[in-house]
Amino acid sequence: MDGLKISREIIEVMIKLSLLEREVGGFIALGRLYIVKNASSQLFYPDLKELARFTMEEGKIEAFFHTHKSGCHPSSLDMEMMIAWRIPWIISCGGRDIKAWIYSEGTPSPLSLISI
Repeated sequence: MDGLKISREIIEVMIKLSLLEREVGGFIALGRLYIVKNASSQLFYPDLKELARFTMEEGKIEAFFHTHKSGCHPSSLDMEMMIAWRIPWIISCGGRDIKAWIYSEGTPSPLSLISI
């Protein structure tokens, strides 16, 4: 995969969401950003029922997104989700940075974000 193409507007929203007190997340599908319920009070853990409902009704999830308070590197839970879903994982942090990752060959690898 050469890079992940996302609209500039979605990238800006994801960066702004990282300023919120609690971790927020969702996914990108059909060219839109969908925010999902967080099943955890401390970390981001997407509500799996909500994800299953979407994939059954609407289709393919292109990438996951969530915020970190500091550092845009995947946590161990992020890596578990990356292994399970095998799609890009986008992390925005501190209201200033955003990075994309893909799990490949046993490790998270940086993925270019291409603003469209």
